[in-house]
Amino acid sequence: MDWESDRLTFDFTMVVTGLFLYVGDVGTDLWVALSFWREGRVVWFALVLGSMLLAAVTIQIFSLSWHCDDQKQSRQNGSESQPPPCHHYCRMIFLVLKCGYMTAFKDQDDHWKAIYLATDLSMLRLFEAFLETAPQLILQTFILLQYEHRNYIQYLSVIASCTSISWATLDYYVALRKSLPLKKKLVCGLPYVTYVLYKWLTLCSKILSMTLLATLHIIGIAAYVSVMWIIMITWVLKQNTKFTTSKCQEFIYRLVVSIIMIFTFFNIKGQNTRLSMGYYYVLRIVETFVIVLLCWLLKDPSFDKGYDLPVSIVIGVTLVMGIFCLILYYVFFQPNSSEVYYDEVDGNLSNGQNENSQRNHEADTYHKRKYLRQKMFLLE
Repeated sequence: MDWESDRLTFDFTMVVTGLFLYVGDVGTDLWVALSFWREGRVVWFALVLGSMLLAAVTIQIFSLSWHCDDQKQSRQNGSESQPPPCHHYCRMIFLVLKCGYMTAFKDQDDHWKAIYLATDLSMLRLFEAFLETAPQLILQTFILLQYEHRNYIQYLSVIASCTSISWATLDYYVALRKSLPLKKKLVCGLPYVTYVLYKWLTLCSKILSMTLLATLHIIGIAAYVSVMWIIMITWVLKQNTKFTTSKCQEFIYRLVVSIIMIFTFFNIKGQNTRLSMGYYYVLRIVETFVIVLLCWLLKDPSFDKGYDLPVSIVIGVTLVMGIFCLILYYVFFQPNSSEVYYDEVDGNLSNGQNENSQRNHEADTYHKRKYLRQKMFLLE
């Protein structure tokens, strides 16, 4: 019991840490945007704010959809109406902290409610990280490479952004496994560190390779992103995901996921994960090699920028180290077996019991979202 209490306390601490990283990331982004405005760099200022606006709108779309689900359930139950949709995201943060605190330190009864809320919130946080922070990372790294006028805030923002994205991916991965009772939970410690390093290193390699391509020509990076997005959206559409409660929201979900997969592997379906990941990183190695090769072949020989060689080395080293951490994680730390107690309860039920269980899941909005996750990652 003490071990379980310590684990829940650590889980709550992880949620709070993620929120602090998020606030710090947003703060440094706003600071950088303000610096661009003061320097008269309106285009850069607009790009930073534009990415923040895109992420905010996407988060509100999903938040509003979940708010409507909650409103519908409240009317069916005859309970009080929910707060306005514009407050739903903030309310989720408050409830995660409240339920997480009660779960970790006071009352175990709110454990599953906290997990459902934390999983929803971590998914929104993941969307925000890749729609807002990742494009800003490319811009900020491009500025650091191209212009001699730099300040410590820009370096701090790059470090905070990269760490924030890596933590967001870990937070979602851990929360998703917790929300799927058939999945064994990820043990804190070395598995967490290895997973974060894998994401951090592969993300650094991707950001630097895209930045190096951008220094060659802005059209090159635009063409690259377009081609990669077409490849990723085609693959995502072929997976026929069913992660949300409406077709419109599912389409938006697929668009967002295809953007995420430009930067990192995202498990959208729980089948043949390692095989899909293997194909993905083979493609990553090939595209990285092609980008670096093109940058060396097409660069202006009369103008030595001074950073081509060190950046190229860092791109290759971080990619190799990131894939090594990925292999290390899956060989030694990936929880492979399922939780027996849940399999005995849910996996061996009769058809009638399964139907009743499904209806019970769909009756509760938190359970409904949980059921959709289970169906896509476990039951198909």
